[in-house]
Amino acid sequence: MSPTYSLPESVIESIARDRFQHPDPRVQERMEILWLKCQGETHDRIATLAIVSRSTVQRTLRIYAGQGLDAVRSFGW
Repeated sequence: MSPTYSLPESVIESIARDRFQHPDPRVQERMEILWLKCQGETHDRIATLAIVSRSTVQRTLRIYAGQGLDAVRSFGW
């Protein structure tokens, strides 16, 4: 079963802010993916709107579901 993405308002505000204001464009991209998922978009539609592959969408959502928002902001390098 897929996880749901009904997030607390504070998390949604953080995602909305980081979509445009985070200094790393890769984090902005990931936040856009989360934002679109919170809006109820499908994975295919998110990939189209965010101009990323479907696997990038799935990977980002998997990172968020497993490790939270801080993990979405880091790349583990």
